Amino acid sequence: MARHFYIRERIILQLMVLLFWIIMASLAHFSRIDVDYASFKNFYFISGGLYGLALLMILIKDKYVAPIAEILAAGFAFLTPMFIATYLAYTFDIPLADDHLVMMDKSLGFDWMAFIQFVDSHEQFSNWLNTAYGSLKYQLFLTPIFLCILGQVPRAFAFMFGYALMAIIASAITIWFPAVGTYSIYEIDPAILQHINVKYGYHFLEEFNAVRNGSAFTLSGETAAGIVTFPSVHAGMGFLIIWALWRTKLLKWPCIVLNLSMAVSAISHANHYLVDVIAGLPLAGIVVLISGTMFMGYKINRQLTRRRELVILNTTD
Repeated sequence: MARHFYIRERIILQLMVLLFWIIMASLAHFSRIDVDYASFKNFYFISGGLYGLALLMILIKDKYVAPIAEILAAGFAFLTPMFIATYLAYTFDIPLADDHLVMMDKSLGFDWMAFIQFVDSHEQFSNWLNTAYGSLKYQLFLTPIFLCILGQVPRAFAFMFGYALMAIIASAITIWFPAVGTYSIYEIDPAILQHINVKYGYHFLEEFNAVRNGSAFTLSGETAAGIVTFPSVHAGMGFLIIWALWRTKLLKWPCIVLNLSMAVSAISHANHYLVDVIAGLPLAGIVVLISGTMFMGYKINRQLTRRRELVILNTTD
């Protein structure tokens, strides 16, 4: 079958969706978390619609819309098990790691309070960081679309696979580093801040404390929040997006500026320590290595084979 159907990539990505669902649903079943699956129905409807569109496009042998629809469908299908994974991580009775994270920041010479005061005193800078932080949901949607339009379909599949893989790895790491984050530890009163929007610094705490109190907990799509502090998934995803769009001439530099800003905004606007953001870099590196090998390794092998052929030809001449 023609290469543009990307059978190998599709199989890997959809197997990831299936395995992620089976593993997370099974773990949740044997935990004290009761998942209200019906409350995540919007994700199912969107994902199902996109899968239907992808199937239709495949049947009419379309090579442009089909991969976009299927990749985005997988992205929405990943969301429910992602939430399950992050909430399961906090069911373990591990002491809060905030004191250790504060000490790591100080050992790096980073003064979190001074940084917050600086950002808050510069309105335009603070607003830009707030915009950068909120851009992730749009970038997750637009990045695979851009990649497919630009003919980098395997990289688009690798990106969406990496998105789910990052959630899995981050959830496993955060088991050992549960933290309420900087705004609570430094006892920041939102009223004293002029320009920083502290929504992401506090809104998750009710869910965080509820899932950690040792009693039965119901995970609902209506109240689910991003509760992972270490490592910063926002920073990790920012680095992953930079990798994904690295070979796009028009988007490369705007992408670098936006996503480095997003990594910084995780400190000022989203309750993160500096070490949370730093930890996002090796996390992204692991994800890139695995995803790139699985989805684009064949290209590397083909290039190496071609180079060997050229060397042999040159030697025989």
